[in-house]
Amino acid sequence: MTTAARNQLARIDLALVQLLQERARILEETPEATEEVGPRVDDLLRRTEGPFCGVTLAEILRLALKGSGGEK
Repeated sequence: MTTAARNQLARIDLALVQLLQERARILEETPEATEEVGPRVDDLLRRTEGPFCGVTLAEILRLALKGSGGEK
């Protein structure tokens, strides 16, 4: 892996972590929003194309919801 690719992945990882933390803060401030997350995420995943497996993306988002206290 090139240094440029490694640096790009590090920036993306940082952005992902920051976005997940922001998502958790929003859900923490508005717990009623967790009821809307599931259907919206399902719709998003149906429309998303790319090399990342949809089942895995769904699991990541489920774990993000769980990590922010939205799912027990």
